Amino acid sequence: MRKMRVLGFDGWTMGIHHYARLVAAFREKNIELSLLHLGSWGDEKGRKQEELINGITVRDISFYKNHDFDEILDIERPDLVLFLSTETFAHRAFHRYCRQKGIPTIYLYHGMCSVFLIDGKKEILRSTLVGQVRFVFRQAYKSIRHTFPTYARSLRKTSASFSEWMRFGHDIVSRIRGKTIFVPASDSIPAKCCVFISADIQDAVSRFKMERNHVAVVGNPDLIAFGVGKADIGSFVNSDFSRQDNVMYIDAGLASLGLNFNSVDEYAKYLVNIGSQLKVQHKNLLIKIKPHPAEYKEHVSSMLLRNGISIVENNEFVARLRTCCACITETSTLGLIPGLLGMPLFLQRTGPLNSLLYGNVFTSYPRAQYLDDVDRFNELLSAKQASCDADRVMDWIDENSGPMPAEDMPERVAAVVLDLIHTRDASIGVADGGHRSG
Repeated sequence: MRKMRVLGFDGWTMGIHHYARLVAAFREKNIELSLLHLGSWGDEKGRKQEELINGITVRDISFYKNHDFDEILDIERPDLVLFLSTETFAHRAFHRYCRQKGIPTIYLYHGMCSVFLIDGKKEILRSTLVGQVRFVFRQAYKSIRHTFPTYARSLRKTSASFSEWMRFGHDIVSRIRGKTIFVPASDSIPAKCCVFISADIQDAVSRFKMERNHVAVVGNPDLIAFGVGKADIGSFVNSDFSRQDNVMYIDAGLASLGLNFNSVDEYAKYLVNIGSQLKVQHKNLLIKIKPHPAEYKEHVSSMLLRNGISIVENNEFVARLRTCCACITETSTLGLIPGLLGMPLFLQRTGPLNSLLYGNVFTSYPRAQYLDDVDRFNELLSAKQASCDADRVMDWIDENSGPMPAEDMPERVAAVVLDLIHTRDASIGVADGGHRSG
C-alpha cells in the first residue's frame, strides 16, 4: 500500500492538538500527516519556519518563501487536505485551489456547533461598537497585507464568477460590521465533515447544504483530552452535590472577538462581580478561561487572580468539576462535559450576556437552567436539585456523549480519510502502489 499524504491547514499552531490526536491512528493506516499554518501573518510571529510538534511536521507559510497557495499544493502534493475551518478568507482561498486540483477535503469540527442556536434570521452574538472597532484594528494589517490579496488572487486564478467577486466584497463589509454570515460561500463547502456528536449533523447539513451521508459522526475527543472516565459519566445524577462550595464558570472568549463587551477589562470586571455575588451565597467561583488567544487568557486571568478567583487549567478541569455543586457556562463546547457528568448547568444570561442564545444540545438538557439573576443562584440550584429526573438525564447523556469509546475517535477520522482518498484515486485510475497525477 502506498503512503498517503494528508496536509492540515490552519491559521496558527494553537489548534495542533486537534491534529496531534490523529497521528497514531493515521500512522497505522500508512497516512503521513503534516501541517501548514499562517502564524507569521500575525497571530504567531517569530515561530520557526519548520518544526516538529507532537510528532507532526509543522511548516509556517514563510517556509515556502514567495510561493502562493496553489504552488504550495503542487509542492506538497497531498492526497487530502484537512481543515478545522473553511470559512475565513485564507481558508477559502486554500480550499478553492484544492477543489481546482481535485484534492478531496474534510472539515474536522473542532467543537460542537449545537451549543449555539442556529438561526439564519437574526444575529446570534452581539457586537459592541467599541469592541468591534478594536477587533477590526487588531486584524487590519494581516487582512490588508495578506488575507484579502491572497483570496483575491485565488478568485482570479480559479476564474471566479462575477457573483463570487461580489460575495467577496459583501463578506468584507459584513466582517467589518461584526455581522454574522449565515449563508456559506460556495468555496467553503468541503467534500465531507466529521462531527463529534449526532446533534451536529444538522448543523453541517444546514450550513453547507450537503447530503447527510457526507457527514460522519466520529466521537467527542474532549472526553479524552480532559480525562473524563467511564465512572464520571452521570456521576452527579443520583447524588446531592448542592452543598459543595465551588461553582465552575466556563468562558467562551466572546470578549476577545469584540462581542458583548467593550473590552477584555470590562469582561474581567463582569466575572469579578459574579464572584462577589456568589461569595455572599457562600459559594466560591472557579473559572475556566478560553486558552486562545494567549494574551486574552493572560489578561483576564491576571485580573481574576488579583481578586482571589481561581483559574482552572485543562489538566485539572474534571477534577475541579467534582468539587463543584454546579456549572455556569457561556456558549462553549466545554459546557457539554458537566452535562455528561449530570451536573446542574446554568446557561449564563446576565448583564451584557442577557441576549445570549443557546443551542438545543444545552436547552434540551434536563438539568439546564437559564441564569438571569446570580443573586438567586442558591435558590435556583435547590429547585433544580429537587426536580432532577434521573432517567431523563441519563437518556440525554446517552444521546449526546457521541460514539463510544471516545478513544476510537482518531480511527473513525482515519476511516473517513481513507474512504475519500480511495474514492478519488479510483476516479482517476491511481494504482495501489502508484502515485496520483497532479
